[in-house]
Amino acid sequence: MSVDTSNVSILHWVSSDKHKCGYCGAKNSITNGLWAECLTVEDYQNMIDRGWRRSGKYCYKPIMHETCCPQYTIRCAALNFKPSKSQKKVLKKFNKYLREGNSPTSAPETINSDTIADCDGMQDFVMPQCVKEIGNQIKLGISSILTNSAVESSLSQSTSLVNNLTKSNSTASPKKEVKKGVGADVSLPKCQKAKYLRQKRREAKLLQAGQPQPTPVQQNKEKSLTDLINEQSMDNLHNIQVKLIQLEGAEWKQYRKIEFELYRKYQVCVHKDPPEKCTQKSFENFLADSPLQSSNKTFGSFHQQYWLDDKLIAVGVIDILPRCVSSVYFFYDPDYNHLTLGTYSALREVEFTQRLHLKQPSIEYYYMGFYIHTCIKMRYKGKFFPSDLLCPETYAWTPIDQCLPLLEVSKYSRLQKPGVRDDNNCLPGPLLDEMKIVIDYTVYKARQLRDKRDLGESIKLLGELLGKKLIASVYIAF
Repeated sequence: MSVDTSNVSILHWVSSDKHKCGYCGAKNSITNGLWAECLTVEDYQNMIDRGWRRSGKYCYKPIMHETCCPQYTIRCAALNFKPSKSQKKVLKKFNKYLREGNSPTSAPETINSDTIADCDGMQDFVMPQCVKEIGNQIKLGISSILTNSAVESSLSQSTSLVNNLTKSNSTASPKKEVKKGVGADVSLPKCQKAKYLRQKRREAKLLQAGQPQPTPVQQNKEKSLTDLINEQSMDNLHNIQVKLIQLEGAEWKQYRKIEFELYRKYQVCVHKDPPEKCTQKSFENFLADSPLQSSNKTFGSFHQQYWLDDKLIAVGVIDILPRCVSSVYFFYDPDYNHLTLGTYSALREVEFTQRLHLKQPSIEYYYMGFYIHTCIKMRYKGKFFPSDLLCPETYAWTPIDQCLPLLEVSKYSRLQKPGVRDDNNCLPGPLLDEMKIVIDYTVYKARQLRDKRDLGESIKLLGELLGKKLIASVYIAF
C-alpha cells in the first residue's frame, strides 16, 4: 500500500521519557513524544487541542498526573481581548521610547520575569536520546530525521540613638501653633475642567454672533489594541517595523545568520547557556525546522522580526493554524530589556491574530503555549483576558478564572466537572482498528497487527493520546 506524502501527516512514535524540567530543574519531567516527518496544519491544530506542542519537528505531550510541573494548554480569545492597565502601560512605554528615545540603552543586571514570554521551558528542554537518533534511523521518503545582603546593627547602638533623639527633642524650641483653616468658600462655584470652560466660552461667542450651536462633545471611545500599538507621532526618533518571514525560500536564508547571532546573545545573557552550546545547527533544528505543511500559504510556520530602525532586536516564532496563531518561542536583544519586549510581543501577536481573522475568519484564538501554575514566572499568561485552559481529562476548554481555585489546591486537577466528557476523547474499538501503522516502509491497519503484543499497548495508548479525529488521518511509524 503506497502513501501520498504531498498532504499527509507521518508521525514516528517515541516512548515516554523522563528528563530535566525547564521550570523547577528536577529530572522528573515526563512526556510522550512523536517525531513528525510531515504534519498538516489541520492535524497539528487537532494535536494542540489535545495538549500536544512542538519543538522543531519533535511533538511532545506531558503526562500530566505524573510530571513534576503539569503544563496546561492555554489560549486567549483574541477577538474579545481587552488589554489590562499594566499591558497598556507596556505599550505606552514602548511608544514613548519611539518618540523620545530617552530610556536606558543597556540592560539591567537582572531580567524581569514578565519579559520572558518564551518561558515554556524549551530553552532547558532535554530531548530524549532516542529522539536525537531518529533522523538517522527513520527514512519515509521525505527527509531525515533569577541576594540582598543583610545589614546588622547592635541593640545598644539603637538604644543610645533613641535616647539622644529624645534629649534633643526635649531641648528644642517649642513648635509654633498652626492656625486651623476655614476650609473652602462654599459661596464660590465649583472648579470645572479647562476643556469644559473653553467649550462654554466658544458656545457663548457663537450665540452672540447668531451662529448655530455646535454638536455636543462626544465621550472618548475606548481605544482598540491596534490604536494603542500604533499610537505614535510623525516626529518619532525611532521607528519599529515587524516583518513576517515564512521559513521557506530565499527570504529566510537572507536572515539566518543575523537571527542566529541574536538568538545566541539571548541564550547566553538571559538563560546562561554556554556559548559553545548555541550553534547554528541547534538553532535551526529548534526554531527553523518545521514539519508543518499546507496548500494554503496563509498557514504554516513563520518568524516575526522586530526591527528598531535598521537593527533586529527580537524574533517571535509562530505557527499560523486553521483556528489560531500559536506562539512557539520568543527571543530578543537583552540590551532592550527595559522595553518589556516579552509582553510587548505577545500583545502584538494578539493584534496580529485579530487582523488575520479579517482575512481568514476561522482564526479566532491566540495560543500561548503552556500555563504552569507551579511556576510563578509563567502566571503572566493568565493575565491575557479572556483565556481558557484545556482540561487534561476531557479536552474541553474551561475559563481560567474557574481553574485557578482548583490549581491552588492541587497542581494537577481535572478542570471540568465530573460527568462531562468530550466526544473527541472517546475512541471506539472499530475506529482504533483502522489506525494506519507504518512498519518497514509498509502500511498496515491496526487490526492486522493484533497478534503483535509489543505493539498492542502502544496502539491503545496512541488512541487515547490522539483521539478519533487524528487517528482517522495520521500515519504512525514504528
